[in-house]
Amino acid sequence: METKNCQNCKKDFNIEPDDFSFYEKMKVPAPTFCPECRRNRRMAWRNFINFYHRESILSGKNVLSVYSPESGVPVMSPKEWHAEDWDPKSYAMDYDFSKSFFLQYAELLKKVPKPAMDNDDGLLSKNCEYTSDFAMGKDCYLVIKAWKLENVMYSFYVVNSRDLVDVNTSFGKDEENYETINTKQCYRCRNSIDCQGCVECLFSFDLRNCNNCFMCAGLRGKSYCYKNEEVGKEKYLEILKSYNLHTYTGVEKAKAEFDSMYNIHPKKAVRMVNCVNSTGDLIFNCNNCTQCFCVLDSENSRYCTFADGVRDSYDADASGGSELAYESDLAAYCSKVIGAYSAWHCQDSAYLNQVYRSKDCFGCTGLKDSRYCILNKQYSREEYFEMVEKIKKHMIEMPYVDSNGLVYSYGDFLPVELSYFGYNDSVANDLYPMDEADILDKKYPYQNTKHKDIVVGALNSDLLPDSIYDVDDSILSRTIVSKKTQRYYKITPDELAFYRKHSIPIPRESFYERYNRRFKLSTSFRLYKSKSSKSGDDVVTCYDPSDNNIVWSLDEYKNEFE
Repeated sequence: METKNCQNCKKDFNIEPDDFSFYEKMKVPAPTFCPECRRNRRMAWRNFINFYHRESILSGKNVLSVYSPESGVPVMSPKEWHAEDWDPKSYAMDYDFSKSFFLQYAELLKKVPKPAMDNDDGLLSKNCEYTSDFAMGKDCYLVIKAWKLENVMYSFYVVNSRDLVDVNTSFGKDEENYETINTKQCYRCRNSIDCQGCVECLFSFDLRNCNNCFMCAGLRGKSYCYKNEEVGKEKYLEILKSYNLHTYTGVEKAKAEFDSMYNIHPKKAVRMVNCVNSTGDLIFNCNNCTQCFCVLDSENSRYCTFADGVRDSYDADASGGSELAYESDLAAYCSKVIGAYSAWHCQDSAYLNQVYRSKDCFGCTGLKDSRYCILNKQYSREEYFEMVEKIKKHMIEMPYVDSNGLVYSYGDFLPVELSYFGYNDSVANDLYPMDEADILDKKYPYQNTKHKDIVVGALNSDLLPDSIYDVDDSILSRTIVSKKTQRYYKITPDELAFYRKHSIPIPRESFYERYNRRFKLSTSFRLYKSKSSKSGDDVVTCYDPSDNNIVWSLDEYKNEFE
């Protein structure tokens, strides 16, 4: 084991013997940034939910985009981008050994058109135009980082589920849930957290194989419970009716009670199911995975997030079905890729961005079915491998040095200051928030053009009908103003149908606020050294000790509740 000091945060981090074996296999130097700073760097190149109206450079049509007009990035609709009406190799650049690789690559990234939203609408997905980091779905709207879905709206990180609204982190086979967080195989659950195998459970926390439970926590295999007491079906239905959950005031009352219960109920230090030799939080069916978060069915991987079926990978986010992925984000079904973003079915390549079904490519963007390309320029096989070795050596001998003196070499993900996303628009700001002054002080890009025109006649959310039963179809033509942030939002026909079917009042918050609230409750994406609230023994937990949560070790929790 070797201890290093992170270039960025100046904290020590360890590189284990197995880590060195992985870096040798990938032919990259050991990292000089700690795992958290590496994750932060990747996330600064992602924008999940801040959308802008743009014009397609191909058709001139208006499109919704994650790229702001100020980014300088040309965009097309996803359907246009995936068509054959344009040639990404027409933007090819000759490699310049007098300039750092990262400067040249960043220049190319701003020249080559990108899909306005990262989805496969019109290809493997149908009617999913307004989704991002999305694949293989049908009839989905404002869903981010998800795949294999049908009829899902306003949700984040959902896998293989259907008929959901306002869900954050669904690990599969969920159906007809609303405002749930960290669920799996749940049906018609509402306003609940960390539930699995449950049916019609409401305002509850950490239930397993329960049905018809309301305001409960830590139960296993129970039915018709209220505040953890079995009350029988008849009384249960009376209690549920008394809350008037079809009204906004009734829901607010229930939320307040649930928050009180949630705060005093013990929490597992971390949440792992069927995992061996693994550390992290929200990981299922994993073997030998270290410091991983929101990871399914993976093995021999470290520092990964939102991964599904990943093998032998480090620092890989949203990398479904890949192996030997390193410092990559959304590298799906790839093998041996480094520094990739949105690469699908690619092999033996480095520094890819929006590249599909390609092999042996370096520093490329927008390519499909290509091989032996560097900065989108076509080479012969012999020329390619000769050039790549020279470029790797050049990246080490002439690394990119940013405005803060941080050094980026071969194997590193792209520098934050070159990102076409403002730091405050990126996912990095969700996980590692900074104010405007700090962002500008670090010379990171800053997005300051969020001002929108005032909508005359917009309906203040406080004036919405209290009960969903009193809402008529005229709501579909109104723009609503959030009572907290003054952000505008609308109600769609499918959304209204869902609320009516499940007797749910119209939300008073915009999608952005709802997303941010749930995102913070899902996981911290960090591990802390702490003490058990029960025994005082040392524990490693995903909960920040400064938040004063009641945290028990896994064994303590299991002995009490399972």
